Amino acid sequence: MYTTKVSDIMSPNVITVTPEMSLRDVATLLSEHHLSGAPVVLGRRVLGVVSASDVLRVAGSPAGMVAGSQSEPEWDEEPEPWREGSEPPAEFYTQLEPDAEAEIDPDTGDVELLERVSAADVMTRVLCALPPDASIVEAANYMLWADVHRILVTEQDELIGIVSTMDIVRAVAQKMG
Repeated sequence: MYTTKVSDIMSPNVITVTPEMSLRDVATLLSEHHLSGAPVVLGRRVLGVVSASDVLRVAGSPAGMVAGSQSEPEWDEEPEPWREGSEPPAEFYTQLEPDAEAEIDPDTGDVELLERVSAADVMTRVLCALPPDASIVEAANYMLWADVHRILVTEQDELIGIVSTMDIVRAVAQKMG
């Protein structure tokens, strides 16, 4: 049995975004660091997660449409933890709503949505997180059930690291090798 803890294999230096960061800046950050997503944080407190898929969904939306958040959360509101048996976070999507104030470029017809939509507008507020003393087996099972490729490592509601499927694969390979 594997006794390795997520704290043993996690990456402690997590690339994060702020709630007010534009999706253009999020896309640039994700691209520069070769990431598929990042936690949205205020200080060290995790509010949600924004992914490259979120950015692409907005970028590919029809002109005059912007992402609308499911609700306007207060920043002191706690994100919802994912629990086994509930729908996986990967299946949560924000709906697109018409934006009456969208500025359309008369020459191209483009709406500069990525500049006007923030990470908070499209982030998933359902968090997949484990404490640092969770085993890698727990982490692997959690990832399978939630259909995610990374789990946040939190302690007392603060982000301390992240564990990806590749981190788990490396740990298993080292144990077997």
